[in-house]
Amino acid sequence: MFRSASLEALVRRLTRRHSHSGSFCRSSRFPRITAALLGTCVSGWMVSAGAAPALAKEDPEWTQWEEESPNGKPASGSATSTSTSTPTRAPRVEPAVDSSQYMGAIGRGGHLAAPTFGREESISPIEFMPFLMLEEHMFFGDARGFLSNRGQGGGNLGLGYRYLDNPAHAWYGASFWYDIDNSTGYHFQDVGISLEAMVERWEFRGNFYAPVGPETKDLGSFNSNARFAGTQLLFDSTRYTGTAMRGFDIEAGYSLPVDLRGVNDQLRGFLGYYYFTGKNVDDINGVKARVELELSSTVTTNLQFTHDNTFGTNLMVGAQLNLPFGKSNPASQWREDAPNPFRYVERNYNVIVDRTVDFESGVVARDANGNAFVVGQIDSTVGAGGTGAVNDPFGSVAEAQANLTGVNLLFVRSGSVLNEQITLANGQQLIGEGAGASIAVQGYGTLALPTLGPGGGGAGTPIIQGVAGPAVTLGSGSRIAGFTINNITGDAIVGSGINGASVQNVSFNNISGNGIALTNATGNIDLSGLSFDTIGGNGLLISGGSANITASATFQDVTGDGIVVQNTTGGSVTLTDVNVTNAGGRGLFLSNLLGNFFSNNLGIDGTGGNGIEIVGGTGTMEFNGDTTVADPTGSGFVLNASDANVSVNNLTVTSSSASDAVEIDQATGEVFFNRLTVNTSNAASRGLVITDSDDVEIDNGSITANGSAAVDIDNSTIDIRLQSVFANGGAVGIRVLDSDGVFFVIGNASAGSGGTIQNVTNAVIAQNSGTIALQRMTFTNNTNGIVTSGNELVSLSGLTVSGTTNYAYDSLNDELVSIANSTFTNNGTDGTIRIRADVDGTYQYQLLSNTITDTSGTAVSISNSGAAVGADVTLIAQMNTISINQNDESAFEVLWNGPLGINYAGNTVTMLGNNQIGLNLHALSTTDQLSGTISNNALTMSGNNGIGYRIEAEDTSSMLISQNGVTMNGGFGTGFWFDFADATDSFIHTNGVIDNGGSGTGIRFNAVAANSRLQIDNNYLNFASSSPAVDQGIVFSNVSSTIQLFSTTSNTITGATNAIILPGVGQATGSIIINGAAVAAP
Repeated sequence: MFRSASLEALVRRLTRRHSHSGSFCRSSRFPRITAALLGTCVSGWMVSAGAAPALAKEDPEWTQWEEESPNGKPASGSATSTSTSTPTRAPRVEPAVDSSQYMGAIGRGGHLAAPTFGREESISPIEFMPFLMLEEHMFFGDARGFLSNRGQGGGNLGLGYRYLDNPAHAWYGASFWYDIDNSTGYHFQDVGISLEAMVERWEFRGNFYAPVGPETKDLGSFNSNARFAGTQLLFDSTRYTGTAMRGFDIEAGYSLPVDLRGVNDQLRGFLGYYYFTGKNVDDINGVKARVELELSSTVTTNLQFTHDNTFGTNLMVGAQLNLPFGKSNPASQWREDAPNPFRYVERNYNVIVDRTVDFESGVVARDANGNAFVVGQIDSTVGAGGTGAVNDPFGSVAEAQANLTGVNLLFVRSGSVLNEQITLANGQQLIGEGAGASIAVQGYGTLALPTLGPGGGGAGTPIIQGVAGPAVTLGSGSRIAGFTINNITGDAIVGSGINGASVQNVSFNNISGNGIALTNATGNIDLSGLSFDTIGGNGLLISGGSANITASATFQDVTGDGIVVQNTTGGSVTLTDVNVTNAGGRGLFLSNLLGNFFSNNLGIDGTGGNGIEIVGGTGTMEFNGDTTVADPTGSGFVLNASDANVSVNNLTVTSSSASDAVEIDQATGEVFFNRLTVNTSNAASRGLVITDSDDVEIDNGSITANGSAAVDIDNSTIDIRLQSVFANGGAVGIRVLDSDGVFFVIGNASAGSGGTIQNVTNAVIAQNSGTIALQRMTFTNNTNGIVTSGNELVSLSGLTVSGTTNYAYDSLNDELVSIANSTFTNNGTDGTIRIRADVDGTYQYQLLSNTITDTSGTAVSISNSGAAVGADVTLIAQMNTISINQNDESAFEVLWNGPLGINYAGNTVTMLGNNQIGLNLHALSTTDQLSGTISNNALTMSGNNGIGYRIEAEDTSSMLISQNGVTMNGGFGTGFWFDFADATDSFIHTNGVIDNGGSGTGIRFNAVAANSRLQIDNNYLNFASSSPAVDQGIVFSNVSSTIQLFSTTSNTITGATNAIILPGVGQATGSIIINGAAVAAP
């Protein structure tokens, strides 16, 4: 329901004004929505998007039209009509809600096929029109979008107002618009005003449009018919220009109700005129006619004819679906005197753009400085003495340079072989004839050069060969393109101190020196479409300077380094789709760059040195796309002593070298790998090595090593999150030493997805570092498992660890240890998990939902010593499943000297040997309290002389021991054993002990200090053995006076020789309820 502060004020004002009148609610001046709000004369009203108000047809004055127009008037020829031209109106009631008092929305979508005025192709528009009715005032918005058949489109935004004049059976409206149109491929914009009126069945519209922003845009050009004329280069150009036009269109029309599908079918016809004008284009004068058929306010079909001197004669057809459908559409239930106002503003979707075509013939080609190209034609197959004209070429470049004044374009015919050194002057271009040869022409873009040589330029790419290097020396702004350079003694192309140059589509073969050597260059340099094969020096050498260099090339069989960039003072080097194969030195060497370096898709395969090596520098280096290094003799990727910020999107290194695959050393800038994949198979090669570096981040990746460490990190700040790590054999799998930050192996949802470390002396070593987190990894047959010390956090989750010679996990002085959802099987001669502290601090340990099978020692051992005496520990062990087999060992042992808090709950323990303890908890401190909960655990003993829970406290203690179950299948077992050397306040309730082996004890208080309080409730002790041996329920054996016994719920003890052995006389007060009877302390 729509309601506002202003409407409520109107309610109060009109209530006072009409409070004396009995006809208040039927007053045509009073809005019936107000009556609905007051609840004085109507029962309710409905407002929803696109919903029409309900009508009170039950009024006895109601007359249903047999055939009705959208105006609420009878159609021509109906029973209530007096003539075909002047319809009469029958009595009608006021609707339950005035149809001019609500808000909602309508919309439409469809397709307009074929060209029409303002566009040259079909479009598919959609439209959404929210509105608000307040009495005779209608406010609306309009949002439109459209797409052409080519996927280009635009949109329109409008705000409008309509005034409903019921006495005149009319409405009048105005709206303001903003239009944006990209159907030409370029953005044009305009603003507009639309005026409209509807009187009875007559409709009148006028739309005005004015461009905003740039009115004229270049829509593209096409160069053709390039030709040489003497020493000039001529061509033809076709240019397309779009000009946004200002103007207007008007139309008038009439609607007739028709009976095709039922009520509200409308046939409308319109005639109109339009005029547009623009800068430097012809005016447009046109006429239009359109016919529109609307069926039950649901489907609208239309046909439009336009004719003008610019867009010609066009016939457009269209169909649109209106929302909401049928009677849900507010137009279907309109009953006011004014015509239906739920009509869309009819105006152009497109900005009117005149497209002109300008053709120029015989344009003189000019260079970037505006100078006409002076072309020297060169053909090595002719002798000397030519003029350089198209029909009289020179025989060599030197002849052209010496004899043709101002020559700036040296055009070498296909099939030519040049045996000369060439030095290009500043701005001079050396172009080899062939398919694809082109030049840049000022103001016209790129121009394809004509082919003149034998076979239409198909006699082969021109060749420069057999000279002492340098074969070509570049000048500032010079260019060489379309050549093969062969058999050069020395460097092929050089440039020193030049400002800008271009080397394009050149092949280098059998060069004894460098392929290209640039020294102290500046400006923009383009090295593209190059191939290097059999190069004796470096493929590409860039030394010094601050040029902005772009390069795309392939390098094959280079004796030196593939690419060298060194000692730049600024600028940038960008490599795109570069591949280096079989370089004798390094694939890519970046040294001491003060400028920036970028690559996109870099591939290096087979190098005599490192694949990629970065030394020093302070700039930005980005390796975008995919970077691959395969089979280097040295390392795959090296970053050494650099302050540069290095970013690598996706690096893959595959190596059988003895060198480390990825090595980062003394990197003081930010180093980032989005993804790193390493696979090294040499036993001497580590996968990822990071030392003495300040900020290294790896977001994803996988490291595989065979015989050496997969990961080795020392004295660095890191944020490393790998998908998986694999290591097989060697001294260590993963090593993280003295490093801040995070090292995380994540895996995915499946077990083992974090990788496998097997047959390694030390699977993981992590010391004095930040967070170490390993997930979903498999550890098999290692000498030592995971060994950590001095870390802030160690998190082990979803691991599978088996066959470890020593401890599967061995922790020393790690502040927080979390082991969860992991499986440990047959590890260690002394035990499976050992957690120790010998440095003072605060420690937290948690073991959650693990499965531990130990056949050799204590499954879990937690202790402190030395400087850690007095350290605070919090221990949580929940939902673990533990099985032990070795005699004289414990399933879970805690020996702690200091404040100790424990939550031991939901664990399942199976003890298969003799003299074993399920939970051996000993608080050694004589000055610190033991507090904790032991609950909901299940324990089974198969051997003799076992103890389920042994709790010892040398200082005060507070324990809750509840809902634990102990099953003793061996003889001489004890369910619970307590030694309280100082006062305790403990609550022992709802525990169960079943003794099937005989000679057992349910609960034994081996020692209880004075001032202790023990509440013992609802425990169940069942001695089921038929053995004649003595079974004891609850035993107090060493009590210091005086303790308090307390019980509220009976303990059940069955089959015991002695249900309870109480303290001596005067040692205790209170009582314990046994089998329903209170047994008082003596």
